[in-house]
Amino acid sequence: MSPALRLCLLLAVPCLPARAEEALRVGVLLDPPYVQREASGSRLTGASVDLAELLARRMGRTLSWQVYDSPAALAAAQQAGRLDLAPLLPQTPAGLRYWRFSEPAVRVPVKLVARRGFRIGTLDELTVGYRVALRDDGPLRRFVAENYPALPRLGLAGERAALDAVVDGRADAALIDLPHAHALLGRGDYLDLELIGDAGYTLTLRVASRADRPELGRAVDAALARIEPAALAALQARWLRPPATPAWQRPGFWRGASWLLLAALLALGLALAWQSRQRRELRQQLAQTRRELEARESSEAALQLTQFSLDRNTAGVLWLGWDGRICYANEAVLRMHGHAAGQLLGQGIRALDPALDVDGWLACWHHIRQAGADEYETVHRCADGSQLPVDVRLSYLRYRDSEYLVAFVTDATERRRARAALLASEADLRELAAHIDTVREEEKARIAREVHDELGQVLTGLRLETSMAGQAAGAAAPALAERIGRMQGLIDQTFLIVRSIASELRPPILNAGLPAALDWLARRFEERYGLPTVVSVHGAVPALDAKTEIALFRIAQESLTNVARHAQAQTVRIDLTVSDGTLFLAIEDDGRGFAPDPGRPASFGLIGMRERAMAIGGSCMVESREGEGTDVTVRLPIVEKGADLAPAGLPRSGEGGGSGI
Repeated sequence: MSPALRLCLLLAVPCLPARAEEALRVGVLLDPPYVQREASGSRLTGASVDLAELLARRMGRTLSWQVYDSPAALAAAQQAGRLDLAPLLPQTPAGLRYWRFSEPAVRVPVKLVARRGFRIGTLDELTVGYRVALRDDGPLRRFVAENYPALPRLGLAGERAALDAVVDGRADAALIDLPHAHALLGRGDYLDLELIGDAGYTLTLRVASRADRPELGRAVDAALARIEPAALAALQARWLRPPATPAWQRPGFWRGASWLLLAALLALGLALAWQSRQRRELRQQLAQTRRELEARESSEAALQLTQFSLDRNTAGVLWLGWDGRICYANEAVLRMHGHAAGQLLGQGIRALDPALDVDGWLACWHHIRQAGADEYETVHRCADGSQLPVDVRLSYLRYRDSEYLVAFVTDATERRRARAALLASEADLRELAAHIDTVREEEKARIAREVHDELGQVLTGLRLETSMAGQAAGAAAPALAERIGRMQGLIDQTFLIVRSIASELRPPILNAGLPAALDWLARRFEERYGLPTVVSVHGAVPALDAKTEIALFRIAQESLTNVARHAQAQTVRIDLTVSDGTLFLAIEDDGRGFAPDPGRPASFGLIGMRERAMAIGGSCMVESREGEGTDVTVRLPIVEKGADLAPAGLPRSGEGGGSGI
């Protein structure tokens, strides 16, 4: 059975009878998945075979297959006139002398292959220190040579040889097309290799016909044009695209199923724990009810014991009626305020707390009835007119048909003194931290200057010396000249590293003012991470001192670092606004955000931003919600030089607490 008839039966479509012409001689290489033999070895299959049979059917011709073991043998057979067609070949300048190439028939992407765990994912990220293995002929070599001239290349005979070079360590990565990668990876010696990224290049394959028979080339072009797009799509799906991995074979499937099972078990455990807790609470309530019934039998004795305990308690206790009059005061309260026994009974609460008027007392009464309890700090007046700092804890009490507020009063003189000392110590620590930060910035600037000047001079000298050595070597020692060229490339790369280190330590753009520094930081961030970053300045930004500019710049730098690490954002916006004597610096992103956890301590980065803002007399606020991005806002009052500016969160001298009981 002829190949054309067999193809007609497979496709189940009408087939034109073949003309009584000589069979077309088709030359191919055994190169899976383009050409391969069946298990029996009697029939050729593959993408090139299917395409050639489709062409033969459209042209009404038969095919005569000729298989060669190397590209050189195929080229020699074509030059000798023994071939008419060669399907799916890349167009090269050398091939144009012997072949006439059709319009592109198939396009396949070129992939980057390396060992598992290789961290670089694109061809652009490979630097001079890496070596790439690829096929030595064809347009891929020209693409790499033209677009990455400084990248070391290892030209080999084919895709297997390129993968072998990665396996034995002669190359760090290999460039091969996707069909070859699918056919070779995961088998034999290539189990440790994987696809790590896209090379950014698509290989175009064409049908080659004899150059001395232009009518054959035109017939091939016409036949290609008549092939249905669905047939070409089926050919590519069968041979040139990797099959889709079933969901249950994907690595994340079982991990997700495990998490789902774990969540179900956790929910079941929580439900059982909740039921157990409910039973335990019910038993406790029943026991409490029994105890209450037993307590009623001895209520009078318990009340007498309670009265005695309150009288002898070391903490001051007051019972207050709804009208604010004192119904009971124990000995500790009388001793604390210098009153005699029974002197406070029947008096209003203003006898102890003059700042609490009628409206304030009624508001406090209703609040405690709803909340149940509250505590605060205030200042009481003693019998001799002196002031006594106290801590007051209020609770609501209902006894029979009467309602009371019970106030527990504690002398807070020593605690207030200790707190004032602690606040002063915290202020000293913040001043010390600000001084250390200033010294660190000055040291960074000094190191940046030394790195830029001293190391830059040394690298300049090395560059001149290597240039002179390269000129001296000349054409007499090409290997030495090539090595010197690589040394010059490494020196240039070191120049860039030195400049980057100096910029990270102390960006020179800070000398141009805060708006220019923020714009430089945004452009650098955008180039490094590929996130669009917009800088907006509203209002006239006044001249700021170096300490303030550095602090605001570092806060913006830390915010952008957090965006790059955690936000997964699409855009970032930096706004610098001056309004009503206040400077606002806002860094906003549209990333995934986070839900703040009050019980979890803040990260050192957020603490550092807040401390930097407080050191220059401002404040830093971070707002975020899951799925709605994160906003970092710095608020800095602009005051005249010499004005009294206290850091946010620290009261100025003379400030005290509120009033109460």
